Order: sequence, then structure tokens, then C-alpha cells
Amino acid sequence: MRLSICVCTYNRAHVLAYCLQSLINLKVPAGCEAEILVIDNNSADDTKEVVDCYSRQSPIALFYVYEPQQGLSAARNRAIKEASGEYLGFLDDDCVVSTDWLQIIVEDINHFAPFIIGGPYTGALLPGCAPKWFKTEYFSYVLPKHFMRGYQKEFRASGCNIFLHRRVCETQRFDESFGMKGNELKLGEEILLQDRFLSENVDSMVFYEPRIEVIHYILPHKISLRYCARREMEGGASRWGSTALSLELVRALAYLCVSPLHAVFRDRRSYPYWQNYACEKVFPRVMPVIGAALERIRRRYG
Repeated sequence: MRLSICVCTYNRAHVLAYCLQSLINLKVPAGCEAEILVIDNNSADDTKEVVDCYSRQSPIALFYVYEPQQGLSAARNRAIKEASGEYLGFLDDDCVVSTDWLQIIVEDINHFAPFIIGGPYTGALLPGCAPKWFKTEYFSYVLPKHFMRGYQKEFRASGCNIFLHRRVCETQRFDESFGMKGNELKLGEEILLQDRFLSENVDSMVFYEPRIEVIHYILPHKISLRYCARREMEGGASRWGSTALSLELVRALAYLCVSPLHAVFRDRRSYPYWQNYACEKVFPRVMPVIGAALERIRRRYG
């Protein structure tokens, strides 16, 4: 069996090094071949030099590919074109894996042969200061404990920790109107790909593997209320076609108007800072609806 691990990157050489260090330390199961592909999406920093440095150290074949068309989806589609694996794994450039990450994936493939495998990620801070109100769980994706390892009907894997069978990649591509483009925040490309594949293969489901949890470093520009709100809004914009807006928008705006009063009288054990109340109660309820409403006007997603 051959597996391709694809890392798409843009101007993040400083954190890409953490990712590549973890990948070259992977244990490759007997009888398997692995390759690492780094897709440089038009970076202006020293990304290529970092990749060259780790390629000389890596016991796993490590390749550098330059993709000039800006956009995470374009870079992932280039990875599909270049990869030779039966399964293609996608990992974000700010993620770190455990040494047995690949071994667990191969175990699942051998026992269940799923078309799509995904796992959780846990947010972590880089060295430096973060405001007292900030919680790393705001950038974590861990299913509730009642979700056991196995096929899950409602689960969709995150693009930062997902493996796709070659058949998925032969029938689907990442929609290039979705996903990050340079510094422009856009989301939803991996969810859309999975939804399209599953709609055409109605007996298939995504396989959830909690043991392949990865560490997802939270970059400094994301540690702000503005970014947290924008992220929720973009999530709603990427799903706008499934949102019934008129009544939901009225409710969301009404809730937004009274939320400052709610924040004053919040449960301070659950929400020590008003920012916690905003991130955990207000933004998830209000911003996706506003994002969906704006998308109907702007049409940034396809």
C-alpha cells in the first residue's frame, strides 16, 4: 500500500518546520510506502528552503511542489495530481502529528477500507502571550465522547486531518471558489467535497478515528474576537444555500441586540470574561446567519 501525505502551505515557513519535523518522525508500517508532498502555494518567505532542509533529513520521500494559482483548493487539487498514493492524506501546515498517526490510519484501512477517514484536532498556542480570556478549545474539533471510532453518518472530517481514497479524488475535486485564498478567509472546501461524494455514494459514510488526533497551532492573528466572529460568519457563508434566512436573520439580529445585557448578567463560572460569552454563545448563534445573508448578496462562494 502506498500513502501520500499532502501539506499545502502559504507563507508559514516558521510553523511548517514543526509540521515537517513531526512527519519525518512518523513510523511507517511494514509493507507500506509513504511520501510527503509539500505544495507551496505561491509563498514569498523561505518555505522552499525549509522543505529542502527537511527533505535531506527525512527517511520518508519528501517532495516540494510549487503551485502558482492562489488558493488552498487549487493547492490541494495540485496535490491530487502529483500524489501517487492509494490514499491521500491532507494535513495543515500548522499541525503536528504523533509518531503512530500513520500506523493507526493503515490499521483502519486494512480493517475497514473506508473511502474517507478523519480525526480530531486540538488547538495549541505557539510560544508567546495570549489574552486571559482566550481558550484553545475555540480552535479545536473533537467530537463528543458518545461518538465512537467507526462510521458516522453526520460526521465530516476537517481538511487539516483527513485521508481520502484515490476513488474519491478521481470523482471529486476541491471547489476552487471555496477555501482560503492567500490571506483571504474562506472556508468549507473539504465539507463540500465530502458532501458531494457521499451524495453520489449513498451507502458510504465518513470513518471517525479519535486516535489520530493532531495538534493544531493557533497563529497569533487568530487570537482575537474579530477573527473568531469572522470565522463563524464565513462558516455560515459557505453553507448559505442550506439556510432559511428570513426568520432566522430577524431572530439573530434580535439576539445580537440584547446580547450585551445578557453578557452583563452571564454565569461567570461558565463565562469568566465577557469575551467567553461572546465566543461561546453570541457568535455561534448570530454570525453564521449574518454570513449566510451577506453571501446571498456578495456571492463569494461559487
